[in-house]
Amino acid sequence: TAAYSYIPSLGYAESLNPWIHGSIRADDAYKGGGGLGDQYPWAEMEIFSTVTAHVGNNDGVWFHAYQGISRCNTALRLLDKVTEEEYPKKSERIGEVKFLRAWIYYRIKLLWKYVPIIDEKIELTAAAHELVPNRVKEEGNDLYLWDFILNDFKDAAETLPEKQERELGRVDQYAAKAMAARTLLFMAYEQDDKHQVININKSRLEEALSYI
Repeated sequence: TAAYSYIPSLGYAESLNPWIHGSIRADDAYKGGGGLGDQYPWAEMEIFSTVTAHVGNNDGVWFHAYQGISRCNTALRLLDKVTEEEYPKKSERIGEVKFLRAWIYYRIKLLWKYVPIIDEKIELTAAAHELVPNRVKEEGNDLYLWDFILNDFKDAAETLPEKQERELGRVDQYAAKAMAARTLLFMAYEQDDKHQVININKSRLEEALSYI
């Protein structure tokens, strides 16, 4: 419940919302408003030269995203402590939480390309978390991040029901398959460090088609 409640309770109306980090950041749109005082902190995203890590549209999204990820990791740790006999919906709930975690990582991956992957296996200390890099240099590209996200969506697709009969707000198998397909489509168009497409992986496209 805590993992789900994160989604509509971000605190920042624009957190993980693509209109600022999409159209305005790409200079395809202008927010408008009653004056310059009505522009902060969106103006920074538009002119870009004044953007810092502390601008609310960066810091706020990052902060709230990792709050949500922390809730998902906490749920996974707790679910690991019970058996299927004790809690028959264990596998289904794990699928739901992995879906939510993957969805958050999917959004922030699109915003920043390289982000720290913090999962339920990392020790619960500040020191351990600070050792997690934004980018694992040995990997050479960002596909390892997409792989983590994809595996969470795949795991969810395997354990979730086709339809949530009673609690309609819970994610189902088709939501997980749809997001797995979307992730594979991004993975198929491999990029270099300048965000230029350098290869189109046809096997990834075929795998996406199987989910679609």
